[in-house]
Amino acid sequence: MLTRLIVRNYRCLEEVEVPLGPLTAFVGPNGSGKTAILQALNILLGETWPSLRSFRIPQDFTAFDPSRELEIVATFDPPYEHKDKIGASHSICSIKLLCRPYKKSGKWGSAGDLHVDLQPLDEDGKVPDVAITPPRKGVQPQFQPLSVGTDLRDHARILYIDHRRSLSQHWPNVRGSILGKLLQDARKEFKPNDGFSDAYKKAMECLRTERVCEIENVVKETAKRMLGFLGTDVASAVDIGFGFADPANPFGSLRLEYREPGLTVPGDELSPGFQSAIVVGIFEAFRRLGASVGTVVIEEPEMYLHPQAQRYFYKLLCDMADKGQCQVIYSTHSPIFADVNRFETLRLIRRGPGVFAQVDYVRTDNQAELEKAREGLKLSGKFDPARNEVLFARRALLVEGFADRIAALITARKNGEGPRRRRCSHHRLWRQVGNRNGGRCLSIPKHTVCRAARRGHLARRYGSRFPKTAARE
Repeated sequence: MLTRLIVRNYRCLEEVEVPLGPLTAFVGPNGSGKTAILQALNILLGETWPSLRSFRIPQDFTAFDPSRELEIVATFDPPYEHKDKIGASHSICSIKLLCRPYKKSGKWGSAGDLHVDLQPLDEDGKVPDVAITPPRKGVQPQFQPLSVGTDLRDHARILYIDHRRSLSQHWPNVRGSILGKLLQDARKEFKPNDGFSDAYKKAMECLRTERVCEIENVVKETAKRMLGFLGTDVASAVDIGFGFADPANPFGSLRLEYREPGLTVPGDELSPGFQSAIVVGIFEAFRRLGASVGTVVIEEPEMYLHPQAQRYFYKLLCDMADKGQCQVIYSTHSPIFADVNRFETLRLIRRGPGVFAQVDYVRTDNQAELEKAREGLKLSGKFDPARNEVLFARRALLVEGFADRIAALITARKNGEGPRRRRCSHHRLWRQVGNRNGGRCLSIPKHTVCRAARRGHLARRYGSRFPKTAARE
């Protein structure tokens, strides 16, 4: 599991250090830096090995200045254990990427030319020296700094899913894909026969092992549930199943297909909405049947899903993270995926004019207070996504009841200052004390409006947590 990310001089991230948990949600307005953080992770630990081609120059450098030293560091737990040629063990806790210009000319390039270094770091943040030759009589072993190899990078590799929701990112031949992980056991079950290459249909039946059928049924069932808003008649006529394109590489070429009477369409030719529904089905198959996949990074998981499907997908991701099946890191604009009830997962990203991105989150010393408030509220806010909109506001106005909320909205409208124009969020106070404390921990500016008589009661009930400067009626 990734535990910490440090990014310096990448796009709008001049210097950001953020802890990562089993479930981590990056929340913020457009252009704040959410995607930049996820793409920094993808460059360092994604499918493609990082190189100078991974960057757009100078666009990917902060302030378009390629003379800056771009740095991305990911820390993980458990560490990777490397044994050198003399049997010494070295624990590697982090991988660091540096993109910087050469200071002087040499055989690898001229002074000022950019190059990329990938470094393994131990618990002291240093690159360890390891023995590269075994000990021999009368000859001392040779040492050199450890380099990042495929095994080390695979130890912390992520599966990155961008906002396009293309099924091509999930095919079994894509390294680290969920379908590839699920089909590992099916490869062992498969036993080809002599007529495999000559009889395509017969070969397809050979491929339909118990594991393949199980995966297919879960994906089909979940995808059809996501498409239920089309109507039961349409959904019942739809079928989703596996087909394959290359008899010589059957499992590597397995593809999901959309079928209805008289029509079969390859899955990656469907609309983004259909592909998103099938992607949710793949995640559901992984939750029910799967093994560990490490870390999944998702850009805007709400894309192309209607609200009910968003809630289903959010609960699915939470279940996977809570059960330790995988670590889930995502960015979102949806109040469904930005859940104040799980405040420990939130990372709020803000960026003002001429200011680089900053990240706020609930520190460890504030969590006990918020956990107590969450326990007190119990189910009262779990079915109200509007409460989560406070995370997208520049400031919050806490009011006592529903009538007070309407009065605040009418007053703002009469003054020509609508709350949406100012990105201000209105919330009821009586049930939102947890929101108020969470807002303070997440650095959300707020103001409380209540009746003077109620102010004394709330001050006695909540003590120092209730502001003494609350406005009078």
